[in-house]
Amino acid sequence: DDEIGEGAVGLAGPAATAAALAGALAAGAPALVVTSSHGRTGPLDDAAAMAAALGLPVDAEGEAVSAEALTAGWSPGGAIWFAQACCSAGSTAASAFADLLAPGTSAHRVVAAVAGLGERVAPLPEALLGASRPLRAFVGHVEPTFDWTLRDPENGQPLTASLVEALYPELYRRLPIGLALQRYRSGGSALHGLHDDARRDVDAMVPGAAARAVRLRLTARDRGSLVILGDPTVRLPPLPSQAGGA
Repeated sequence: DDEIGEGAVGLAGPAATAAALAGALAAGAPALVVTSSHGRTGPLDDAAAMAAALGLPVDAEGEAVSAEALTAGWSPGGAIWFAQACCSAGSTAASAFADLLAPGTSAHRVVAAVAGLGERVAPLPEALLGASRPLRAFVGHVEPTFDWTLRDPENGQPLTASLVEALYPELYRRLPIGLALQRYRSGGSALHGLHDDARRDVDAMVPGAAARAVRLRLTARDRGSLVILGDPTVRLPPLPSQAGGA
């Protein structure tokens, strides 16, 4: 995009460190921040320590990115942050995934431990939304999230097109963040329909249908765990070509 391309900053691979993120935020004061990472969900045997670091982005060096480090040189005032990570927005006391994961597996243990924290806002959005010049909206998950929700393991097809479009171009068309994400959230209905088809295949003893049914139900529930903390009506500032509009 000619209007935002030169101003966009991307950090990936070994360059995606906590220090680099803090530096980029301080230097650029972006209106939109998008992060994709593991979200901290441990240690599972220490609830207090897990709650204190719940959902914090984990950088390329395995270190959690703290709000204190980010805000030392950056004010989040007015920005929107989208965080694709486990528990990036917090936790919920009743996990939607508990009945879909085999007891004793690592995934089930993580889901159960996070649910044991109860209803909780993660420390990063809590700090940013409570800053003296607060973030306007934080979009993230209140559950662990899974690779299955990003890419179909059977055919490799990405499942994130409507999510990407919500961030660009919809937000840059100045849709409120709540409306921009509507298509992604409503896509869960189609997943429920595909799940019904998979259940019929299970009844017909079609090979692989049971695993497909679980994957589709989990993916649909994952979309429901994406929440907006803060103001769902916030919009990005106008681009120069939009400055004369509303």
